[in-house]
This record gives sequence, C-alpha cells and structure tokens, in this order.
Amino acid sequence: MTALLRPMTLGEILDRTFEIYRKRFFAFAGLSAISALAVILMKIADEFWWKTRPQELARLFGVFNIGVPLYLLAFFHISIVFQLLFYPSITYLCSADLLGKPSSVSEALGAGFRNWRTNVSLVFVQIAIALILPEAVCFVLLVGAGALEARLNLDTTQFGVAFAPTFLFFVLAGVTAYFWMWSRVGLAWAAFDRENLTPVQAVRRSFSLSRGRRRAIFLSQLTPAAI
Repeated sequence: MTALLRPMTLGEILDRTFEIYRKRFFAFAGLSAISALAVILMKIADEFWWKTRPQELARLFGVFNIGVPLYLLAFFHISIVFQLLFYPSITYLCSADLLGKPSSVSEALGAGFRNWRTNVSLVFVQIAIALILPEAVCFVLLVGAGALEARLNLDTTQFGVAFAPTFLFFVLAGVTAYFWMWSRVGLAWAAFDRENLTPVQAVRRSFSLSRGRRRAIFLSQLTPAAI
C-alpha cells in the first residue's frame, strides 16, 4: 500500500495523531512506559543512593530557589535521552499504521534497536541542536544582560527589579527555542528510518521536510506540553 503524503494543517496533524494513538493505544503506552520506568528507577536510585539535592542559590523575588529548576533541568536532559531512544520504535508503529501493515511492540522494539549505535548518534545530534544550542545561546545572553544591568547600576540582586524578570525571560525563551528547534529536527527519525540516511543527513532532511510547516509542528509540540 502506498500512502498519500501531503502537507497538513495543525488540526489535521492533531486529528491524525489522536487517531493513530487511539488505534494502537496499548502499543504506544507500552513503549512510553519503558522509557518512563527507566527515569523513575533513576529517580529512586537518586533518592536512596546518590542523594543529589537542589543547591541553595539565588531566590526569585526572594521566594523561589532557582536551584530547583536547574536541578529539574538536569533530570530533563536525561529523560529526553531515554525518550528519544524509543523514537525509532514509535516511528515504526506510526509508519506501519499509515501503510496498513500489522505490527507489535516487540517488532517495533526490534526495528528501533536494530541499528542502536546509529540511533544513539541521532539522539545526541538532535539534543545538541534542539536543546544544548538554545541553552548555550540563552546562557550567554543572560550573562550579557546581567553584565549590562550591572554596568547601568541596576539592582541585580535576588530581591531587585532586574534579576528575577531577566532570569524568567531567558528561561521562557529557552523553552520556546527548544520547541521551535524541535519543529526543525523532529522529522529526522522518519527520514532516518525510511530513507536510510546517516544521523547528520537525517537532520538536514528534517530541515528540508519541515520547511513551510514549522509553525504547525511547533504548535502541535506545545499541545501535549500544555496538557
């Protein structure tokens, strides 16, 4: 069976997504549970053995310790790695549904981890582009903004009028940049799976495939995050 591929609106993307998930709910839930279980086990290990805790840093508006979101951000990086490792299997299930072929969780896992070294390489290429790069840019801009505020003799202490709004702005900018960059590299898995590309080639192909549809993909990424 040959599927008709065409650009879709945001509503069509969400409708098709929910349709596929509804038809194969337990398969997708099973794949998601594996990565979620890995993160949970890591959190349990941290709670009882590693015992890492948020550092007491500056407090936004004198109330919220910014060490907490930085601590959670570190775990977010690790959870993203676990999630992305199962993207090839999820892509396989979606492709099988689109092409009308029967598939199972075991088949999807086998297809996803058949070339696990290359899969891991693609994971880290995507993380470098969509996550690390925006974070690095936002950090440099945050430091630059702090230096400028200090030069202008603005109050940049944790209780001041400049520190908290500046910090919050760049945190939100970083989150937005992550989703925006992901709208460019998120299609790499489909290209990698169907076109037999290298990780770098798959990311380049994703940039090409997403051109003209990035806003719809960006908004579709925000929907589950908001839920």
